[in-house]
Amino acid sequence: MGSSRAIPFRSGDQILITDHGYNACNNAARLIAKHHHAEVIVASLPFPTQETAQLHDAVLQHITPRTRLVLLDHVTSPSALILPIHSLIPKLRERGILTLIDGAHAPGMLPLDLRTLDPDFYTGNCHKWMCAPKGTAFLYVRDSWRESLQPLAISHGENDLRSERSRFHKRFDWVGTGDPTPYLTLPTVLSTLPQILQLSWQDLQQQQHEKACAARQLLSQRLSLPLLCPDHLLGSMAALPLPPLPSSPPPGTIDPLQQRLFTDHAIEIPVMPYPSQNQRLLRLSAHAYNTTDEYLYLAHALSALLS
Repeated sequence: MGSSRAIPFRSGDQILITDHGYNACNNAARLIAKHHHAEVIVASLPFPTQETAQLHDAVLQHITPRTRLVLLDHVTSPSALILPIHSLIPKLRERGILTLIDGAHAPGMLPLDLRTLDPDFYTGNCHKWMCAPKGTAFLYVRDSWRESLQPLAISHGENDLRSERSRFHKRFDWVGTGDPTPYLTLPTVLSTLPQILQLSWQDLQQQQHEKACAARQLLSQRLSLPLLCPDHLLGSMAALPLPPLPSSPPPGTIDPLQQRLFTDHAIEIPVMPYPSQNQRLLRLSAHAYNTTDEYLYLAHALSALLS
């Protein structure tokens, strides 16, 4: 939450998050709010949901005159929903509210044009759908905030007098002993998958979306699990509801079903708490290397373990 070094939070300000937000990011919001004597408000997103408008309205309904910042996932981690940030960002800006978008899953999964989106702050990971080395990520900051934003670690760029790069880039380009190697792979990363697969990024994203929706349908039919949203709210991931446990696993622990899938069937797939309810979600993913046989194998393993 490096934006806390740019945003002058005041006592009584509100930071709006959602109940589908990534736990670590929501924890950061709570810590920043506590430091500034601000307040965290949690917007409950409708789930199951049928329309983008329901998600849009659920966020705006929690806006108050004290809302200073809204933290939104581009693609929610537990429920795999694409949130309508394209419509929310301008609506929030009209009200003088800043937007911080957690785009961890968006790069490589969805078309992404930050100039058109124009959020105040956007972060994204490239090691997921783009297959870049771990640690390859980016931070986008709107022009009006670049002068005041500070990295979490103040390093050499703070007093770098060279003029060929902006002060913003000098502050963030070389932080302590950070290794820039992963970032230097990005030009190769951008061309590698299209070369291997003979597909454009746009076609690959569409293929992954269709594969994820088909896998969700397969598991739904084989295991009699309901579909929680229409296909158009999904990218390359989908979530399905699972029967609840007698008691929820403690925070930070692995769900026993996830553990059994891995140890008994060599399947790596997350099982996580259902937002706002005492249930669980199985979140599947679909990349170029996944096959229908793998989802059939998953359905068979789940059928055995859930019975």
